[in-house]
This record gives sequence, C-alpha cells and structure tokens, in this order.
Amino acid sequence: MLALLLLPAIQAKFQLVELMPLSGYSEAAPEPDFSPETVFDNSYQPALDKYLEEQIGFRPWMIRLRNQLAYSVFKLDRANNTVLGIDDMMFDGRAADSYLGRDFVGEAEIDRNVRRFKDVQDTLASHGTLLVFVIAPGKSDIYSDMMPADYRNAPHTRSNYTAYAEKLAAANVNLLDMSALFRHWRDTSAYPVFPRGGIHWSLWARDLAVDTLFDYVRQRGHFNFPDCYVTNREVSNIPRDTDDDLAKVLNLFKEPEAFRMSYQKLEFTPLQPGQRKPNLLLVGDSFAWGIVAYLSSVFSPESHFWYYNTEVQWSGAGGLPEQKQVNQLDKRVELKGRDVVLVLYTEPNLTAFDNYFSASVYKAYHPYTAADNLRIQGIKQQLMQDTALTSRLQERAYHDNIPLTTLFEWEAIGAFDKIR
Repeated sequence: MLALLLLPAIQAKFQLVELMPLSGYSEAAPEPDFSPETVFDNSYQPALDKYLEEQIGFRPWMIRLRNQLAYSVFKLDRANNTVLGIDDMMFDGRAADSYLGRDFVGEAEIDRNVRRFKDVQDTLASHGTLLVFVIAPGKSDIYSDMMPADYRNAPHTRSNYTAYAEKLAAANVNLLDMSALFRHWRDTSAYPVFPRGGIHWSLWARDLAVDTLFDYVRQRGHFNFPDCYVTNREVSNIPRDTDDDLAKVLNLFKEPEAFRMSYQKLEFTPLQPGQRKPNLLLVGDSFAWGIVAYLSSVFSPESHFWYYNTEVQWSGAGGLPEQKQVNQLDKRVELKGRDVVLVLYTEPNLTAFDNYFSASVYKAYHPYTAADNLRIQGIKQQLMQDTALTSRLQERAYHDNIPLTTLFEWEAIGAFDKIR
C-alpha cells in the first residue's frame, strides 16, 4: 500500500514511465515564486496547489482512466464543451448553441455587414477582382437530428446562418452556401459528410466541396484553369487527418469506432495552352485549411491564405512573407492584381461574420479620419473595462487562436460603425 501511494511521487520525480500527453489546448501552471508577500496575500498557496496538481505522476493516465469509465459506463464525455449525441455522434457545444440561435447578433448588425460586403464586392469588381463569400456547413445543422435530446427539444430561433444566407443572396452577393449543399449531400452521398468523431467536414465531403467551389469560381469568374479527377480511393474505418479531431480531445484509451469512410486524392490536369492559374486570396477559419492543400494546383504562386484574417499562414510560393500580421498589411496593395478573393467561414463563426475583412477593405478604400481613429481607440479602452466582454473575448481568443487585442480592436470598430 505504501509503495502504491509513493508511485505517483516517484513517477513525478524520475519519469520512469513514458506517458502519452493529453490532447487539447492547456496552459501549464508555472511554479510560483515564494515570498512573504505572496504567502500573506494568499496568492502563493492556490498557485502552488495548481502547480503541484499538474505535476502528479501518472496524471495523464489517471485522467484517461476517469474519462474512459465515464464514457464507457455512463456515455458521458469529460471534454470541455463537447456534446455527445445519438449513436455516439460528437458535437461542439458552442456550434450547437449557434445552430439553435443562442448567439444571434441581430438583424441590424447583419444588415450592416451585408451592405458593406456588397459595397466591397462592387469595389473589387471594378478593379477586376471576383469576391465570393462561402458558408461552410456546421455539423449541428447537418446532423441536428442526432444531437442530444436537450438540444433537439430546445427552442430553435433565427440563427446567424439563416439570416446571413438569406440576406447575402437577396443583396446579390456572390454566395456559395455549402450548408445547403451538405444538407442535400447527406442523403445522397455514399459516405458521411461529417465523421462521427470530428468537428470538420469529412475528408470525403471536403473533396466534394473543393470540386464544387473550384467549379463555381471557374464559372462565375470565367476562368480557364485545370480540371480535377479522383485517384487512389481507399475505404477505411480508421480516421485520418481531422476526421477524429473531436474524439482526440476526449482523451480516452480507446476512441469510439469511426464511420467507414472513403479516402482519396484529387489530382489536377496539367496546364493546357490558353489556361492560367488565377491569383487568389483566401480568407477564412479552420475549414479553409481543408482546401489549402489543393490551391497550388489551381492558383498562382502569388496566392495567400489569411487565417481568420489575422495572419498569413500559407503562400503559394512556399515561403511566407516577412510581415505575416494582416492588420499591418496595406490592403489596397495586397488586393491589387488579385483575380479572386474567397472568404470562407463556417456557420458557428458567423457571429463575427468575416472577422472584419470587409470592414478593413472598406476602410482602405474609404479611410477613417484621424478623429474617427481617436474615437475608435477611446471605445476600445472603454470596452477593455467590461469584465463580461473580456471574459467572452478571452474564450474566443483561445478557441479561434486570435490575439485578444485584435478582438478588442474589431469590437471597437463594430461599435463605432453603429454610431457614426
């Protein structure tokens, strides 16, 4: 018994057994500095307690054991903000709330964003650039019938997706609504369009989406670029890439059995006489990564991907530019010579629409005055005093990997646009 009690301490000290680290994001608690001041103001004790808790030997193994028992015996998941539905279908709780309309931003804000996006679309069109908004599907929307009973029976009000899809189409914005396509594909596709243990579209459906998206750009922009075809198709129930990204964060010893999926590779025909690769700017969230692997085959080396409109994270030429922070780039210079701009966001992320891409481009062509910028900075300082807003933005900064200062800047610009 004494040996068993000592084992965690021995493992913590000597790391005798190599353990698989836990999946998901977490910040390690630092070892606190001891001083009489921190002891007497009671800041040292809780900090030390948190630090020692994370240093316990076999901690990852014990957490996996707890999670496995909860899942296998009670069908409970212990991952943060993960929801377990019918037939072990996994959902992101934040996305499920978005589907129900719990984060609806309001008709006025949506109207304002749509008007501005259409204005930017017309401005770029006058410079020879095609601007397209793509709505990537949300799993909670496509498989709403497989969500848990408390979600299926909850009131379903107007959502950001419903409003944006309706208003963007009515404003004649170049819109590709992938959610509508996925609702059709779910019933007609040979394989699931979302994996059981993933939050992103399945790799099978991703390739359907890529083919559809490229064909839309080809027709809408009158481009002549290479065609694609499928090779190396395999069928497997072993998930690949993002097909089990939610299952991984459950931190189980054995992940739930995955759907049987098709995995293939899209190939593209060589450039023919008269064909060329258009210059593309892609702006989007994590769903956009699904199509990045295919961009070099169709679009020019000058093409870029702006992740969440915050950082340049892919370049067709291979090497990233020296300045990667999007807010430091001259938007007019970056957009000059672009043939296509694709803005791609999934349903749950429409709370921030396009992460102020259209607002920043509108500002580049219709710049704020010095007085406007002073007012924006003043609003930003006021917003930073709002503890509830700060807490919400901190959660989003973690979830979407966006700097907190950038989120406050966007909030301030949005608040200024409402009152000016």
